[in-house]
Amino acid sequence: MNTLEIKGSILELLGKVQDKDLLVQIKGLLQKTIKQQPEATVEPDWLTDEQKEDLSSALEEIKNEANLVPHEEALKKFRTW
Repeated sequence: MNTLEIKGSILELLGKVQDKDLLVQIKGLLQKTIKQQPEATVEPDWLTDEQKEDLSSALEEIKNEANLVPHEEALKKFRTW
């Protein structure tokens, strides 16, 4: 399993969690772990310049919690399509 596949499987598992307290604990654990890691500065060389810019912009946007959409709300929007 590569990194992207692992992340995808984690997201699938998170989507199944209904316990809000557990989600809060997982979020705290991830935030604590990420803060302890150095910032990644190497961009994948297989991305185009436009993709790198889009990725960088998206990563900046998610730092502001006002830009985030709760999982259930996102699911409702996708179900209507």
